Amino acid sequence: MHKPEFSDFREVLDRLAKLYGREKPDDEACELYWNALRDISLDAVKACAALHAKRSKFFPKPSELRPKGLMPAEPTVSDGSHEAQDRRCERRWDELLQTKTALTMWHLLAAYLARVQLMDPSDELHAVRMDFCRGVAKRLLETHGPRWCTHDPHCMHAASVLLGGASIAVAHEQSAAAVAS
Repeated sequence: MHKPEFSDFREVLDRLAKLYGREKPDDEACELYWNALRDISLDAVKACAALHAKRSKFFPKPSELRPKGLMPAEPTVSDGSHEAQDRRCERRWDELLQTKTALTMWHLLAAYLARVQLMDPSDELHAVRMDFCRGVAKRLLETHGPRWCTHDPHCMHAASVLLGGASIAVAHEQSAAAVAS
């Protein structure tokens, strides 16, 4: 929601208060609800309020005015070090490798690579993150073979940037030779 929608948002809370026989929420209560829900649209809040009015006999908590599945992410506690953030990222990649298809992982890698390529190349994190991308690309190539990085333009671009076009060509030729024999 955007700040100009605050009065409409407050009206939703006022109507709910009237429906449940309560006093209208004061400014502080409205601000608390607003801060808890401002990351979703006013239409979504209105829809949840209407549904809540049909199903519940109590005034809603902020979480009850949020669509199911749109719970805010728990804030990540950062220790301020890029190393810790990179370790969390590596663990997350390892988790995704277990559950996602090879094509999905190549697409995720291509998206992450695009973000890294926007960084200043003189920044030391650029080199660290490019190394991470190269490591992921090597693992994907070893695990799933070259077919996934040669038949899709996004994957091919990421593989070429990270592993070099020549290494992709060699892997593809070895794969074709293995199939032929």
